Amino acid sequence: MKPTRAQVRVLAGAKEDFFHRHRKDLARAKTAWKALVGKRASLEADTTLGDAIQRHLWPKSYASLPNLYRLELPGAFRALYAVLFIQGEGHIVRIEWAGDHKEYDRLFGYK
Repeated sequence: MKPTRAQVRVLAGAKEDFFHRHRKDLARAKTAWKALVGKRASLEADTTLGDAIQRHLWPKSYASLPNLYRLELPGAFRALYAVLFIQGEGHIVRIEWAGDHKEYDRLFGYK
């Protein structure tokens, strides 16, 4: 039996929030978002494309997720995603957050 491909979705409001936070450097942000969209087919085929983040490192706001992965994007941007299984829909790769390296460090409490 041929394995089914995952669906890739963006958490509601994540794209708008990303562009709002990076409105002062819109060209760089657009390049990063375009790269994220470009990874869609790869994520559909391989949900473990990104780097798995160890649970004890997760920000508290992501504690309810079953897993968390990081994707490196151009211009020192990163995206976080989770792989979910939804009955009747199958595997979903949900982009939870995207931001630059400085925001990522703040989110994870790194100094």
